[in-house]
Amino acid sequence: MAIRPRGRQRSLSKKVSSFNMYMDQVYQIRAIMEATGAVKDAPVIRELLDEALAGGRRLALPIGKSRLAKELPRRCTHFKLCCSS
Repeated sequence: MAIRPRGRQRSLSKKVSSFNMYMDQVYQIRAIMEATGAVKDAPVIRELLDEALAGGRRLALPIGKSRLAKELPRRCTHFKLCCSS
């Protein structure tokens, strides 16, 4: 996976994906939206998905062996409500 330079905008995919959330997820997304002042849920869900994917990549890498492992965030930095660690 290529790493893009800082400040470069990501482009949205033309593929539209929809899924049904569980009710507890709806409440958590709403709480994050209220806390951050977000109006739409899609950017919030994309950000949470990015953080989950980064965490999965970090777990898949050997600890301390990769420069990428050090660059990936250790915990959520955007939403204070979604992480307890």
